Amino acid sequence: MGYTEADYLDLTPAQAARQWRSIIARAWPAKRNQVDYVPVETLLCVATMFVVEHSRFGGESKALSLSR
Repeated sequence: MGYTEADYLDLTPAQAARQWRSIIARAWPAKRNQVDYVPVETLLCVATMFVVEHSRFGGESKALSLSR
């Protein structure tokens, strides 16, 4: 399912709660490795990028600094 800009910017508390309940009830995907994210998940990931210093958890930037 595709989402529109309004699905993110106009998300109500009731919609967010419904999306969280759908995440909790989510079954392991049978045909794919991953299910489509709902807007509340995407917004949480974006918000986390502003709070967590992701470079502390590895990745290319850490690998480059270790090779120097």
